[in-house]
Amino acid sequence: MKTKATISSVKYEIRYDPKSSGGVTDLSNKIITIGTANKKDVRNILYHEAVESIMHERGLRYTRYEEGNDGVRFILSHTEFENLIADLLVVIDELK
Repeated sequence: MKTKATISSVKYEIRYDPKSSGGVTDLSNKIITIGTANKKDVRNILYHEAVESIMHERGLRYTRYEEGNDGVRFILSHTEFENLIADLLVVIDELK
């Protein structure tokens, strides 16, 4: 699977790699790679990566690199949360 989705007005390429595990987002090149042998996990992993990408594009994702994934912090108001959900719905609609 190789497709595109609009994430906060930015086109991301979405790739499926059954040989890898989990989700990885290349924020510089705008590529989300979903890896799982279990097709049931694809949607969960995709939405996780899409929401992180939305928050990055909206400037709501902060990382302390020395801490790895546990260093990622999301800071947002309720209005920003509502905008995040609106952006997620665009991704979902495009991928139906």
